[in-house]
Amino acid sequence: MQIRFLGELKKKVTNKAHVEASICQAYLQQEISTFSSFYFERDVITRRKRPARNDDIGEDLYENVVSIFNYLGRGKGAATQRYILGGELQIAHTYILMNCPEISPFYHEFRASLSAFPENEIDALVDSDFVNWYKYQ
Repeated sequence: MQIRFLGELKKKVTNKAHVEASICQAYLQQEISTFSSFYFERDVITRRKRPARNDDIGEDLYENVVSIFNYLGRGKGAATQRYILGGELQIAHTYILMNCPEISPFYHEFRASLSAFPENEIDALVDSDFVNWYKYQ
């Protein structure tokens, strides 16, 4: 533990003739800046109060957007393109609609209209037919 700490201080050595004194000076500067950072105003960004690297709190959220698309964050890595194969589009539509609170009343209405079917068939019908049913509502 102490070796890592000394390694950080050794990087700050400016006077090679008096290494020990230079390390002490770097340590004192670090301690003074840390101590004084407690007394700065709240809006002053210091090393201790710096926001996280990927913190997106400052970004504005869009108005009039379905809640599932209104989360803070950003993509990871470079953008890639690919074609949606087979039933992936249907699965994606179903996933989005099932996880959107604004669509919940329609989902309950659709399930109520299928109350004559057994529970396992209702789940299969929701997966296959809910998107098309919702599209025409």
